[in-house]
Amino acid sequence: FFFQAEDGIRDDLVTGVQTCALPISMNGSTSTFDVAVHAGTEGSDVFKLEDGVANVESGAGSDIFIATNQIDSSVLIDFESGVDSIEMSQLLDAAGYADADSVTQVSGSTPDLADLIASNDGSLDSAFGAYLDDSSNILTLFVDADSSAGSVDMQAYEITLGDGATVEDEDLSVNFSAFIA
Repeated sequence: FFFQAEDGIRDDLVTGVQTCALPISMNGSTSTFDVAVHAGTEGSDVFKLEDGVANVESGAGSDIFIATNQIDSSVLIDFESGVDSIEMSQLLDAAGYADADSVTQVSGSTPDLADLIASNDGSLDSAFGAYLDDSSNILTLFVDADSSAGSVDMQAYEITLGDGATVEDEDLSVNFSAFIA
């Protein structure tokens, strides 16, 4: 693979376009820049979000994105609210929650939730949820990582969504009985 560039080369001894070889190689679906690219099918697919930077273009169908506490810098290029979902069970299981009855989904305006999370506000005891910053397309998932009653330790995980994407409360799912490893 060759990269061609001329910006930044301004010298009276250098003429024309300079071509330089960069060490960019592909190994499976991961480049040497450690950005994994995953493409879904026209059917319903399941993607586990963990370990590393990943660009996910899920394709058509009702796709499930499994959020883990190892989320790094995932980009969901074509998340479709009302069709696709973000499965939160592994995040909740890692925090010690045993079933959906022991945790509550909360929602609210983005600035209010961000402030509550930053301060480990007691109203978020045994809570989880998400909020989308429309200006940056960053979806923040949050979980009280301390499942003991009366103690709050909020953990936040960020996922970038494609331009124009939206997320509703119903797009988050919790299904402990169908735990996917």
